[in-house]
Amino acid sequence: MAPPEIREAVRGDQVDGPLPFHQQGREALEPGGLLVVADALVYPDGPERERMMEDLFAHMARNGISASEAAVHLGQWAEEDFYVPLPDELRLIADAGFPRPDVFWRDGLIAVYGAFKSE
Repeated sequence: MAPPEIREAVRGDQVDGPLPFHQQGREALEPGGLLVVADALVYPDGPERERMMEDLFAHMARNGISASEAAVHLGQWAEEDFYVPLPDELRLIADAGFPRPDVFWRDGLIAVYGAFKSE
C-alpha cells in the first residue's frame, strides 16, 4: 500500500465542486495522512485580484502569450473551473473534516495547501 500522502491523485475538475473533492481526499487517506492541493486561488475582486491578474498576464507575456490571448485562455478556463480565495478554500477543507488546514507555499495566485487527517 502507498504511503497515506501518496494514496491517490485526483484533479479538481474530476469531481463535483470543492467540498466533495476534499471529502474524497479525507476518505482516501489513512489517519495521519496528508491532503495536499496545488491550485490557482483568486479573490473575486479588489486589489488582491488586480495584482494577481497583473502578475499572471506578465508571466504569460514572458512566455509569448499576448494579453488578448491570455484573456481568451482565462475565459476558457472559467468555463471548466472556478477560483475561490484561499481563506474560503481553507474553510472548505475544515468543513470536510480536516481540523487544521494550512498553507505550505504561495506565490501570487498559485498556492500549495492542505491538512493532515486526524488520527
